[in-house]
Amino acid sequence: MIAALLTCMLLYYALVAGSLTTAEVQQAPLPLLPGSAFIENAQAVWTCIGLGRLLLNSATVALGIAVGKLTISLLSAFAITYFRFRFRGAVFWLIFLSRMLPVEVRIVTTFEAIPTCSCPYACSWSRAAKTGSCRP
Repeated sequence: MIAALLTCMLLYYALVAGSLTTAEVQQAPLPLLPGSAFIENAQAVWTCIGLGRLLLNSATVALGIAVGKLTISLLSAFAITYFRFRFRGAVFWLIFLSRMLPVEVRIVTTFEAIPTCSCPYACSWSRAAKTGSCRP
């Protein structure tokens, strides 16, 4: 309960800071009430960094991950339910545990696996970055 309250307070504080002008943000204690520059600041951020494109990219990646996880889960559930094979229970738990890991946890191992697959001589990232090739 305390963590949820603290999180809500920090989000409110960030929204208040986003609604202030540059001069008001630079004052030592930030005010606790929102300012009047929220719309202008939001428009400036939207156009300056291309927030629409970034949000579309994030939505596309999230939708792709959700559809991929759902497809793999449905296919594996079908296989485990309708096919009889040895170690079916162990395979179920391995699939179940791997689906529970978020993509963010598995991304580092993916980055480690790609050079190993594309360069069978175990090329390192630093060598590939320096020379442009995985060859020794």
